[in-house]
Amino acid sequence: MKLKTGTGTAGLPWYKEKCTVVDDERRVKDAEMLEGGLMDLGFTLYRYQMEVIEKEGKRGECIVRGSIEFELKEAAANAALGSIEPLVAVMQVAADYLIKSQTTTTTTD
Repeated sequence: MKLKTGTGTAGLPWYKEKCTVVDDERRVKDAEMLEGGLMDLGFTLYRYQMEVIEKEGKRGECIVRGSIEFELKEAAANAALGSIEPLVAVMQVAADYLIKSQTTTTTTD
């Protein structure tokens, strides 16, 4: 899947990723970046996982857990590149969307 960021968005303009796991029942997504994005900055591997965990007894609340696995070429090694900030940004976009959807669904029921 090829993803593009919006015009004026800070960061990387595009990347291709392969979803290796999309499990709606467990609410898990695993993906691996194939080209563009961080691969252009010297990464040889970039995988991430996002998991949404329902909070028992708390309607409309959840915990989002994320993890990354990466390898960098030694010449490109930079601790800042190995940050979880891009994953956190994606998780925030997903959370905002879910909250908006929850609000829309609740008000139209």
